[in-house]
Amino acid sequence: MGRKKKIFKLNDKMRCLNCSKEKEVKYFIKYKSRLGHTLFRKKCSECWNKFIREYRKENNWKKKSREYDLKKNYGITFDKYLEMVKEQNNQCAICLKTPKKLYVDHNHKLKMVRGLLCLNCNCGIGYFKDNPLFLKKAQEYLVKTKIPDNTLNREIKHN
Repeated sequence: MGRKKKIFKLNDKMRCLNCSKEKEVKYFIKYKSRLGHTLFRKKCSECWNKFIREYRKENNWKKKSREYDLKKNYGITFDKYLEMVKEQNNQCAICLKTPKKLYVDHNHKLKMVRGLLCLNCNCGIGYFKDNPLFLKKAQEYLVKTKIPDNTLNREIKHN
């Protein structure tokens, strides 16, 4: 038989493998094993968080994460994404603004990349369900209900 696991209570103490300090169990990160058992990390929360920060920094975690997401979600490499950014002059394909980050716009049904957009334009297209008819109707609505420039600063009065 396997060895018996100790069941910890909140006021029990554990020793951190990293800093060797004895601390209450509440200072250790709890997680579930593959078998569903509740376990605690061997390092205290403070040491664990420091370890994770250093690991991510050393291993270029942000870039690797972005590369993985681009490949998994859109089927493009990070180099292809950078090529698209360069082709669009680092601008949104719709509003032509230069945001800090460009988002991949894609057709959800065909799973094909259309271009890169700023967050507002990408969300806007998403809210209109990628339907050109809805966008055309929205444009017609805005033109039909256009407010003259001299009334922009007035308060709107409700009856």
